[in-house]
Amino acid sequence: LLYTIKFENKMDAVDFYPGLPPGVKGLDNNVDGRPHLKTIYFKIGEAEEQVEFWSDATSEEVKGITPEINETLLSIEKRLLNLEKNIVLNSGDTPPAVWDMRAKVENLREKLESVEHMSWLGLYKDIDKKGSHSKTSSNTIHCCGTKKTKEKYQYSTQVFKKFEQLRSVELTEATRELLKKPTFDIWQWEDSEMLYLLQQMFVDLKLVERLYIELPVLQAFLYQVHVSYNYTPYHNFRHCFCVSQMMYGLIWLCNLQEKLDDIEIMTLLVSAICHDLDHPGYNNAYQVNAKTELALRYNDISPLENHHAAVAFEILSCEQSNIVKHLPHEDHKRFRSNTIK
Repeated sequence: LLYTIKFENKMDAVDFYPGLPPGVKGLDNNVDGRPHLKTIYFKIGEAEEQVEFWSDATSEEVKGITPEINETLLSIEKRLLNLEKNIVLNSGDTPPAVWDMRAKVENLREKLESVEHMSWLGLYKDIDKKGSHSKTSSNTIHCCGTKKTKEKYQYSTQVFKKFEQLRSVELTEATRELLKKPTFDIWQWEDSEMLYLLQQMFVDLKLVERLYIELPVLQAFLYQVHVSYNYTPYHNFRHCFCVSQMMYGLIWLCNLQEKLDDIEIMTLLVSAICHDLDHPGYNNAYQVNAKTELALRYNDISPLENHHAAVAFEILSCEQSNIVKHLPHEDHKRFRSNTIK
């Protein structure tokens, strides 16, 4: 491997008190109980690195301090995977040395994730302290089956306020026609505008009219969807819009309205919108191998897909965001069955 990552535990952590001159070390017992600085020493290759954070910092706040570690570990895994592929192609088998390197990389990841303030490396979630499982973090809000930070909730609220301001705006005919094409440019739109375009899809497919969907309920549904998508590099809200717009474009391109009924069209669009709800950023293989909460909950059977569907129906179980509440029982049953599939 080209990289070596080694954590050095120098005095466990070096304590500094706020307000003291730089370089003056505080007392070890922290008698006044005030927050103090913690320092973690580590190496990336031969370069010595260190990071500092306040002793009362949450894992979410510490998460982005050392992106180099995460990037380096991902780079190691990619290089190892490519190496393994090349060896298998040339020799037809994976030698013990590759298995050994893979085990060391996994061992490193497990060590990092076992440290409370580095838990963001895995699933961006806090690791509860012993005896605190029944407590809810003051920095998180439960929303339709998912737990979000106050910052994410507040951002989605700001987005929704901008979305509400677009209610009086009428989309031009040219934009509506472009929206129906698979070649539609998704990159020029802000989150609030993407919410408005998703709403327009329901309107132009006549789902609002034919399935008796009230606009405030549809808007609440789209808001909850936005809240439920995480800040991940790929499986985020823009990815949701990208997939949904492509599905919308295919519905028009293939003239599916002539081949499918309204419930089936609704299923296609809602499934595309909800297909990656609350995605943590790591795939099913990782969930199963790391024995995450999702893998345990769904017995290693497509944990992410099961979770996305569960979150979608949590949103639809709320009266304010239930866009299928007026469906007859049999239609609702068919919609749920097809969406889960």
